[in-house]
Amino acid sequence: MKFADLADLIRRELPHEQAERLCRAICREAAGEQIYIPARHGEPEILPSDTPKTVQKRYGVSRQTAYNWVNKWRA
Repeated sequence: MKFADLADLIRRELPHEQAERLCRAICREAAGEQIYIPARHGEPEILPSDTPKTVQKRYGVSRQTAYNWVNKWRA
């Protein structure tokens, strides 16, 4: 994704003045930087009764990812 694509997305979601202020702030504070945009927003909700299989099914992730999430929650 290029900055122009991100700016278009921001302009669709925010009022014009706020979008322009945000785009200027991004250019001022993070010019030349690269960012990683994850596929999911936020942490997954892991319930006490969850198993890796239920987490895998709910979130559509690999078995290993589900196992890691459940272990992280239990730790």
